[in-house]
Amino acid sequence: MNPYLIIVIILAVAFIGYDMYMSYKRKALLDKLTEHLLKGELQDFDDLMAENNTRKMIPPFNYEYLQLSRAMMGGSKNRITQLFDQFKTRRLNPAQKREIAIRGFNYFLEEKNNEQLTYYRDQINSLPDKRENAALKEEVNTYYRVTVEGRTDILDELLEKTEKLPEKYRGMNEYLISQIYEHMGNKEKTEEYLNLSRKHMEMLSTAPSDGAQ
Repeated sequence: MNPYLIIVIILAVAFIGYDMYMSYKRKALLDKLTEHLLKGELQDFDDLMAENNTRKMIPPFNYEYLQLSRAMMGGSKNRITQLFDQFKTRRLNPAQKREIAIRGFNYFLEEKNNEQLTYYRDQINSLPDKRENAALKEEVNTYYRVTVEGRTDILDELLEKTEKLPEKYRGMNEYLISQIYEHMGNKEKTEEYLNLSRKHMEMLSTAPSDGAQ
């Protein structure tokens, strides 16, 4: 066999082996960081993230996403907003853009920050017209119409949809219904649907998944 060909084959095998080794090391590192977050071991997480090797091993999006997750578990609101704004300057692929848009919408919905909420609503609406995005867009736009625009004209539609849902899945719709009644000044109905929402959200959080039943 040609000696140059032998060298090429050896180098190719070496590079493949090195790449596999680095992939294993990267996964192990990500798993460890995720474990620290899940267990609430925030100082251990911070220490590991601060190591030079960690930034070198983990892709930039993953590194910044972990920082965001950490901040949302115990950081200042300014820090969280800073990290979200940081993602706005990054070139994200469609999957990454979708993930950040969902997290941004949910976070700023809770914070009642309408400017940021509008931005992430628009980001979600600009996602490709694919099957997996259709329900997401509908849900986000419904939330936006109720919470930001103060719309009450979809009350009957929401009530009808909610009645058709299994009881444990009604919580999110019932929250929106409570907000509509609040816009309408109906305190009794607002409280009624807030209580139903809490009850059914709790039911959902404690029930086993459909696949586990």
